[in-house]
Amino acid sequence: KELLDDPAFAKERVTRRAQAVSANVLMLRGVLLADAGAREQARDELYKSWKLVDDLCKEQPGVTADPLHLYHRSALRAMFGELGSTADTAEQRRQRLDDLRLAAERLGPGHKHPDDIENFRAFKSLANDPEFKNLMSDLRARAGAKPPTAPAQ
Repeated sequence: KELLDDPAFAKERVTRRAQAVSANVLMLRGVLLADAGAREQARDELYKSWKLVDDLCKEQPGVTADPLHLYHRSALRAMFGELGSTADTAEQRRQRLDDLRLAAERLGPGHKHPDDIENFRAFKSLANDPEFKNLMSDLRARAGAKPPTAPAQ
């Protein structure tokens, strides 16, 4: 309780939240720029996002990385793989899939359903990878059917 009342702790929470929002905005801009064919600009935005997200994912005593930050980091890695100037090695693809698996399992299907993950543009470069398809199948088996969305009003 004392820690929660500490003004320095409150400021740290706000700062981390702002950092997370900025990272997400930069990542989404990078994804949109990649779709528009602006690869260089996309990489720049994604790199800015990476610096923020990677900091949020660093291990700290008594702090567990937010699963959403891990998910964003895995999406960024997938985008870097797509936009890189050299082809991925098998090890790099495996690492990207391992990162995604960890993030998805920690998030749980209530936050990111496998259908949503599979349809997220950032993972387009992995879509035809048999290991990615296996991962999505495994996650779907654990998640069950996706809840229906509310009809538009």
